[in-house]
This record gives sequence, structure tokens and C-alpha cells, in this order.
Amino acid sequence: MKITSALLFCLLFSLPVMATEIALFVPRSETPAWQTQIKFAQAAADDLGVSLRVYNAHNQAQRMLAQVQEACEQGVDGILFMNYEQIGEQILAIAERHKTPGILYNTGFANSDLLPRTKYKTWIGSIIPDDHKAGALLAEQLLQKAEQEKITEVNLMVINGSLTEISAQQRNAGLYQFIKHSSHVQVVAEYNGDKEWSRNEAKRLFVEQYQRNPAINLVWAASDSLALGARDGMAELSIPMDQIIVGGIDWLPEALQTIEQQQTQISVGGHFTEAAWGVILLKDYLEGHDFAVESTQFNSQMYAINHQNLKTFQSFIDDNWQRIDFTALSKAQNSDKLYNFSIKHLLDTYYQNTKPLDLTAEEIAW
Repeated sequence: MKITSALLFCLLFSLPVMATEIALFVPRSETPAWQTQIKFAQAAADDLGVSLRVYNAHNQAQRMLAQVQEACEQGVDGILFMNYEQIGEQILAIAERHKTPGILYNTGFANSDLLPRTKYKTWIGSIIPDDHKAGALLAEQLLQKAEQEKITEVNLMVINGSLTEISAQQRNAGLYQFIKHSSHVQVVAEYNGDKEWSRNEAKRLFVEQYQRNPAINLVWAASDSLALGARDGMAELSIPMDQIIVGGIDWLPEALQTIEQQQTQISVGGHFTEAAWGVILLKDYLEGHDFAVESTQFNSQMYAINHQNLKTFQSFIDDNWQRIDFTALSKAQNSDKLYNFSIKHLLDTYYQNTKPLDLTAEEIAW
């Protein structure tokens, strides 16, 4: 039986167009920081026509490795992965065997010689925060606030995340790099959290250490969850909330609410945007717009939020990001332009003359 050219044309164009499928691997999806990362990436994927598969490893490195193996075997078009618990190179080996292109995000490698498109050809690029700078920025903001409060002798408590994670190591290094020449700063207590960066553990550590060192007047915490745990400890000990300056990293909604109510809270963040930028990079690469002509290594910018500048960022953070045209941030519309993965660019482009969304306590909890 002959098939006419017209019939063949109809058959070909009636076939469903398969969306680009990208797998996103996260260590946990139930915490606010990771929920925001996933939701922002999903907003970008929706705009770009990408099917985003999210894998939750439930804080188990071996489970994440098995999930990467599964996704690559099933033929996803690309992966967004991190060097969680330092398993990144094992992930790269899996992707290399299956010829699956991947973007590293959130947590990089300690080995500066390990670069995209060298040992592992299918590792095409990275978009990671400058965690060293974030740790230093948080320290700077805390000390500036201490100066404003006329605190001349700083007794600092440091609460780290799990130091098996590169991000925690670099944040801690940034802190010490910044304070090493500050003779008026004394670290009177330092503890490393568990791999869940647990708020309850931070509360326990704060209560325990404050009872030993009641002179503590600043808390540097590697995440907002840990910072909020310290605040919980203050509440348990009936310490006035304006008595100790507390800062963390992540821009969690509850931390920002605390900043609105208390001038002695600081949060550094903005890196929740990285998975979305990774979606854009992968989509562009798969469509023939190779970003290597610009770079294979990108950094997400981090910003400090305090009581004075909170409202500048609030409308963006509380949004569902439907107003952002993520396709305009890709090379699909203009392959000659440089990427602008900047929250300031998003604020200037999509959030001019918008008012912050005021949420009730019940809405924030929801």
C-alpha cells in the first residue's frame, strides 16, 4: 500500500512532541530552603517547556546515586546534580557512562582542578554560590550591626552545618577569613550541626552553650534553620530577642518575618535560584546554544537582607514568579547576549513599582 506524501506529512506532524526532560536531584525536599529551590526551578521549567523530574534523596547519599543511575538509564535529556556528601564525582561517572549532559549546582568540588568538560566530557557546566563570600558577608553584616548597637566586645557563637558538605566548609572559612583581623571578636563557642542542619539541634546547642557562656552577644549560623534554632533557644531561656544579634543563610520565609519584627536578625541568600538557572543552561545546550563561548562556570549572587532593606526583596521572594519570562533569560531569543543570572536584574525588570506581599502568620505557616 502506498502512502501519499500528504498522508505522511499528516502522520509525522500528528505525533506528540516530546518535552525536554531534566532530572533535578535534591538531598531533601521537605525543608523550606529546598522547597523554594524546587518551586523556582519548576517556574523556569514551565516557561521553557521542560518536564522537570525531582528526586528526593531523603539525606541519603547512596540513595541519590541510585536515583541518578535510574534517571540516566531511563534516558533523561540532562541532569542537575550537586556534590552532596562529596559524591559528585561518582555522579559524574554515571552520567559519563550514559552520555547524559549535566550541570552542577549548589555545592561544588574542593578540588579546583576538577573542571567541566575536562575529565568528564558530559559535565558541561556549573552554577554554584560563592559560599566563602556568603560566610564572610554574613560576618560583615553581623559586625556592622554590632557596631550600630555599640557592642565593643563581640562574643560570637558559631553554629555550622554538617562539615561533610563543601558548602558548610566554605561558609565557615569565609567567616574566619573575615574576622581574623578583628581583635574585638572572640569565638566563645563553635559547634557543627548534623547533616540535616537541624533547627532542633541548633536550639539544643545554643541553650547548652549560653548557659556556659552568658556573654554571647552574636550568633553566626550557616543556615537560617540553624539561626532560627538559636532564636528558639533564646525563647526557651527567656532572653529578650533584641539582646543577641543572630544571622543565617538561605532567606527562609520565617527568618524574613523575624527580620521584619526584629532589627537584630540578618539573612544572606539568593542562591535558591540556581536550579532554575541550571534548567536554562541545559535547555540552551540541548537546543544547540552552547554557553561555553561565554563560560562553563557561573556563580549565583548572594545578598544580605536586614531590617532596612527587607521590603526591597520581599515582593520577589513571596511571589510565585509567574511574571518572570524565563525564556527571555535564555539564549533562545538572542543567542548573542550574555546571561544575567542576577536577582537585581529580576527586581529591576519584573518587580518595579510592586508592593511587598504582606502575609499573615497563618499564611506563612501554610
